[in-house]
Amino acid sequence: MKKSYAIYAALIILILISGCNESTVVQTPGGVDIVDFSPLPGTVLSGEDVKLIYEIQNNGDYDADISLYIQQIDDGEWGLTDTDREVLSLAKKQDAVEGGKEIGFFQLTAPEIDRNTKQTYGAELKMCYPYTTKTVFRYEIINSFEKQKEIERGKYAKKLPFFKNSISPLLVYSLTKEPLFAGNNKAIISFKVKNEKRGMLVDSTTCEQNPDATDFNEFPFDITSADSDIAIDCDEEKIRLVDDSAIFYCTLTGISGKTSVTLTLESNYCYYQTKEARIVVRGI
Repeated sequence: MKKSYAIYAALIILILISGCNESTVVQTPGGVDIVDFSPLPGTVLSGEDVKLIYEIQNNGDYDADISLYIQQIDDGEWGLTDTDREVLSLAKKQDAVEGGKEIGFFQLTAPEIDRNTKQTYGAELKMCYPYTTKTVFRYEIINSFEKQKEIERGKYAKKLPFFKNSISPLLVYSLTKEPLFAGNNKAIISFKVKNEKRGMLVDSTTCEQNPDATDFNEFPFDITSADSDIAIDCDEEKIRLVDDSAIFYCTLTGISGKTSVTLTLESNYCYYQTKEARIVVRGI
């Protein structure tokens, strides 16, 4: 019986080892998060000062400059003089170190309401930060017609290539499997970009409280090859995301005689997220 258990354990270890190879797809969405946005105190008297406390943290791969805006506050005379804030160079997350964190507040004064009444108001914090998505792909290439025929007959299975995304709000996936076939010196590959954090993407590198609506959900990108002999041409230089995703296609040329190609995609954009708070005011 002990021998059987040992065999099963060895098989499990072998399976785990075989799964940890270069084809492992590494996907970790992240970026800057609004950890908290809430009033202090939670219930205030009319005419009393209140603080809207915010806490943000960078959980991504790049330092970030963040713009914060009080986007909306329900009807009432709040005496709010400071409606925006900048947090510069919030440090990126590192292996053993948490990303930079900032805690602050917006000061305001509750409106006067009728005596012995209670009213709940809503406030919205909008956060924007320029960020980058960077993805590396590595594809195997075959040049043999015989090997290609064997693949087509199902003798060898195709698999997704190695690719790794930076920790950012948007991730890019390869839809084309390897190996690529270099028979006609070119190959068409397809990708899918997903807005994993479901905030608002804007084709800009400068934050604005109210960006141009024509730039919403536009994903700009550039792809380069590590091999100068291999050219890459994509159908578009930027694509519009629908329901937080989009698919695009690129053509590689100059791949004949190559055994592999490494591609790097980079996209720079502004990313927007919002969080709501509720403030309860009692009349006195």
